Amino acid sequence: MWLGWAATMLVVFAVMTGIFHSYYTIMIAPATAVLAVVGGAVVVQHQGLPTAKTILVWAAALTGVLAFVLLTLTPGWLPLLRWGVLGATVVLAVLASRITMTPQQRWHWVLAAGLVAVISPTAYSVATVAAQHAGDSPVVGPRHSNSPGEVVPASDPGFSPSWLLTRLEEQPAVVVDAMSLQVAGLLRSGADGYRWAAATGGSRAAADLELSSGAPVIAIGGYKGTDPAPSLSGFVSLVAAGEVHYFLDGWTAGPSLSKIQDWVAAHYQHETVDGIAVYDLTSPIGM
Repeated sequence: MWLGWAATMLVVFAVMTGIFHSYYTIMIAPATAVLAVVGGAVVVQHQGLPTAKTILVWAAALTGVLAFVLLTLTPGWLPLLRWGVLGATVVLAVLASRITMTPQQRWHWVLAAGLVAVISPTAYSVATVAAQHAGDSPVVGPRHSNSPGEVVPASDPGFSPSWLLTRLEEQPAVVVDAMSLQVAGLLRSGADGYRWAAATGGSRAAADLELSSGAPVIAIGGYKGTDPAPSLSGFVSLVAAGEVHYFLDGWTAGPSLSKIQDWVAAHYQHETVDGIAVYDLTSPIGM
């Protein structure tokens, strides 16, 4: 079952086209973890057999080499770590292939190989927890310039063990895209009495507004603003019923969203708040 899961996901990712985000690969993680634990346990139980020994050596060697390759993607971050992992991997491979070990020595080798295998993922996990994340595609590991889709705060100096504990204490519970404090304050103060404090294009912008203001925001057009929901007539009905206070323009575009934007611009007054066009849906033009 687990092998089928992993194989299915790998095939899907190999042939899929269109929009792809790296975080989709998390779908492979559960199957990979189970296969590694179950397969590793079986091999370790039979480590005295030549086949099991070969599998252990190759697994340890490939894991160490892969960790080295991934660590080279951030060459300025803890450079000794990748060379230490590679060196330990070579030593373990040589010991296992050249020396006849007693059962106790084999167990020591397995424990050492396990330690080498987890040290790089552990360091990446610590670096991820200790760093601020923002943007629509946050990534793992230390801060670097090749993090597509992620906004790295200018005040973030990156990871170093010396300030880890301090950084964890200072880390906010939620970090969202840089959103105007003025706009957030406007939505917060104007939310009372309305089902939706504001409407805007796309669920990503709506989510950022909700997280920064704490006020409910309706997303027009779904995830990217391209879905026909709500329709123009549906949105007009919401406004007529007094359920939406503001409309924020300028984040995304789509056919249905464009009709709503045009209708709002033709019927309601707006002000520019920190560079964002904010329409007050209680103030029609001419009033």
